[in-house]
Amino acid sequence: MLQKVESEKARLGCMVKASGMGDEPRRVLDELSKINLVDVVLPTSTGVEIRKRCVTRPTEHQEILLQHLGLNLPRQIKNNFSIECSQDFLTSTS
Repeated sequence: MLQKVESEKARLGCMVKASGMGDEPRRVLDELSKINLVDVVLPTSTGVEIRKRCVTRPTEHQEILLQHLGLNLPRQIKNNFSIECSQDFLTSTS
């Protein structure tokens, strides 16, 4: 797992350098890590839960970074109902 993380860091470093944004991928990663994935659970009156996985909208600065890197955030994430919401989310809404 650690080896995969290191290779992803190296890949990001190459992308940052190739896009002309310098040689500090950590700063780019720190900024982009503020974009969140959110699980929204809406209970209905029939007892069924509507689940939606959403990506927060990037700030203008984050959008510029994504454009320079040639990356696009998905508007929708395909729901995988076998994966439950994080425990943090479940306890924060109770």
